Amino acid sequence: MDQDKLYTLALRLAIHPGAPNVQDPQLLVERLPDTLPVPLPLPEEYTILGSLVSSPGSMQIFLDIPNTNGEIQDFYQRELPAAGWILPEEDIHMRRGGFIQSRHDLNYLSYTYSNHEWTLTIQTTTTTSRNTDVRLQLYKDELARRQRRRIRRHGPDMFTLFPALTSPQGASQIGGNSGSSGNDVYTTATLKLQEESNIVDVSKHYTDQLLLAGWNPLKDEQSPHSAWSSWHFSDKEGDEWNATFYLFELAEKPHHYQLSLQANLKDINV
Repeated sequence: MDQDKLYTLALRLAIHPGAPNVQDPQLLVERLPDTLPVPLPLPEEYTILGSLVSSPGSMQIFLDIPNTNGEIQDFYQRELPAAGWILPEEDIHMRRGGFIQSRHDLNYLSYTYSNHEWTLTIQTTTTTSRNTDVRLQLYKDELARRQRRRIRRHGPDMFTLFPALTSPQGASQIGGNSGSSGNDVYTTATLKLQEESNIVDVSKHYTDQLLLAGWNPLKDEQSPHSAWSSWHFSDKEGDEWNATFYLFELAEKPHHYQLSLQANLKDINV
């Protein structure tokens, strides 16, 4: 097989057609990039599969790491801030409220460096060999930094309205859909318990968190497989909102629940 043609094919497959700012791309087998423009912590044990350098300001690194997804998340959440990396503003907003995804279910991290000039994303996937496929993408983010400054949110921001809602101890909570439209805002998640639990107890776990956030309960109702409750609260600007929390057990999946929290701004008589 012609190695030059194989290299050309692999490089062409790796770079999306029309990708901006591609400059003298290189595919490095079993090698890190010759120069890393920013500090990049790596675990003690890893296998370097290779790197794709699209330009001096854009590169990807492909690793196999003999650690669990959670251990790798812990490593980067500990070592990156120590090396000067910070969370992007949008990630900080995402951590403020709504259904908080269980840490061990996360497979994606994002950090910025040098006043948001550089962005690092980390994607992890468990492989059949029990290693974790780790993909580090590092790129200079000058354009995105300017765009972030121009962004204006349309409609209410759920992450400033909703309190952070965590799962019961030992359970797994994975975020679903979320968004806002006009004066409405919503978020959903899927909850997986380790063992069977009463629907009333599951509902109480979340409603206790809403009470702790200062929300006022209005009505509630439970059935063997679902529960809902309605609420009233005021935001930081003093605007009043009505909200509904709802959960139901998924019939086809034992110990799985669908969670929903939605709010709408109360009508203001002018």
